[in-house]
Amino acid sequence: MSIKYFRFILIFCVVTLLSYTSLDAADPKIRGIQITPKSAPALESLYHQSHAVIIGISSYTKFPSLEYAVKDARAMEEKLKSLGFETTVLLEQQATKDRILKILGDELPRKVKQNDRVVIFFSGHTSTEEMADGTQMGYLVPVDAEAGNIFPTSISMDQVRDISRWLQANHVLYLIDSCFAGLGLTASGTIPPSDRNYLRKINARKAHQMLTAGGKGETAYYGEGGLGAFTVYVLKALEGLADREGKGFVTFTDLASYVKLQVYRFTATQQVPQYGNIAGEGEVVFALTGRPAEQQADTSGPDRDRQHLAREKKLAEAEGLSLAAKQAQMEELKRLDEERRKAQAALKQPLISTAIEIGRDGRFIAYENETVFDTQTKLMWAAKDNGSNINWQDAKSYCENYRGGGYVDWRMPTLDELAGLYDESITNTNPPAVGCTGSYHVTNFIHLTCCCPWASETSGSTAACFGFNNGPRNWIDQFYAGGIRVLPVRSGK
Repeated sequence: MSIKYFRFILIFCVVTLLSYTSLDAADPKIRGIQITPKSAPALESLYHQSHAVIIGISSYTKFPSLEYAVKDARAMEEKLKSLGFETTVLLEQQATKDRILKILGDELPRKVKQNDRVVIFFSGHTSTEEMADGTQMGYLVPVDAEAGNIFPTSISMDQVRDISRWLQANHVLYLIDSCFAGLGLTASGTIPPSDRNYLRKINARKAHQMLTAGGKGETAYYGEGGLGAFTVYVLKALEGLADREGKGFVTFTDLASYVKLQVYRFTATQQVPQYGNIAGEGEVVFALTGRPAEQQADTSGPDRDRQHLAREKKLAEAEGLSLAAKQAQMEELKRLDEERRKAQAALKQPLISTAIEIGRDGRFIAYENETVFDTQTKLMWAAKDNGSNINWQDAKSYCENYRGGGYVDWRMPTLDELAGLYDESITNTNPPAVGCTGSYHVTNFIHLTCCCPWASETSGSTAACFGFNNGPRNWIDQFYAGGIRVLPVRSGK
């Protein structure tokens, strides 16, 4: 056999073998081992069980009351139950520090498994404290917390991290309807959504994540239906408005970015939700339908376009309604402000001519309508303080609602205005309240029942006050009330 003929036979065999193999691969029914890509998990099978601990505190023992916290908690409980969560709810006096830590740090870890999902919702006061090294620490404030004694009576972010370490669940989400700092969070969403195995990867990886209503110094605004704006938009996100791509599920990043944008818009940039990871690189997921995830991802062509347009229309309608509601709200606020302005103009009277003078000491003039006029600074003062312990926020509200002398434009004084009243040569003879001692150096026309009225200045979670016992300018926690008073003032004419 010639070499040329042998080479021909060899080439023929190779080509035949390759053709046979190719046919086998094209039709897996013929023979051989099939290798098929691993499909994404069905949404309903992502988690074994889902647990939620829901905490709402409106009526505090030693902090200002909140109107919406318990309503937010009940609305969140209803939504999470509809998504298949087993819920544990702590409201008002149930939400003590010991009880919260018992559930989160003891009872919950005993029943939660690795493939479970956990949501912890808190609506109530929070606090941000500055530590000696200049860093900040955030605290959840339970119902029995003590103002001015935050560290031992509240739950710090360090304790929250400890709780997360005790929980076996890969996916834990903290939703905090309050504004504070000192969270120590890291960036979330490290896996790009375009990744072919995105859902499988974010489900497999650990994700302990947090979304808060805002940052330090911001005010949590009300939204629709008597709920906090933050809770309103979390609920909308879980109803599907955060799923702009039509995936059929909402990830933490979907939820957080939607809530942040909507709350930012609703409050006209005054409240900006904060979010990030406590640990891990995965994502907490919420299913919106029962369809398998691979079916969601494979939607294409005209069906996909129709679904996308329908979603965008729904979003536009929802945002349009929200905008209309906000415009109506703004119009109502304008109307009320105009009525208030007219009422103020009607009530404002010439300072001296309409009130009967009952005494003067050279600089100060006292009037029978319980006002005192300072001829040096041209300020009008209330003739007495509020008469009982009060925190800064309630003191501010007290001044704004004070109607002494028939005037409506009272306010909280500045630190310098209070210091201007201090006169070490005078010892006030008015008796202080029970439990308050010392000599107060201020005109006898003003009755201070305790040493130290609040001033309007604030710095973080602290506020200024002035001591009329020996003239100190102090900065204390805004929630502190022991021995603190407020003395309303208004600008004179």
